[in-house]
Amino acid sequence: MAEVQIKLSAIWVALIFTYLLGDILRIYRGFFRAGEIGVKKITQGMWLGIVILMVIPSDGSGYQPKLNIASL
Repeated sequence: MAEVQIKLSAIWVALIFTYLLGDILRIYRGFFRAGEIGVKKITQGMWLGIVILMVIPSDGSGYQPKLNIASL
């Protein structure tokens, strides 16, 4: 089971680095404009919504999903 977890972790890390490389290349090629998503300007309300979405999963409430790995 540990071997499978290590393989999945390695695949996950490779995927994250692939997305990160794509983002960095887009910034350097000039496809990125600060303060815009696509052609739409980002407002303060949009920033507030983004912050709320980012904070909710890490609210510190101690919630942990119940997953029985042995049954998989």
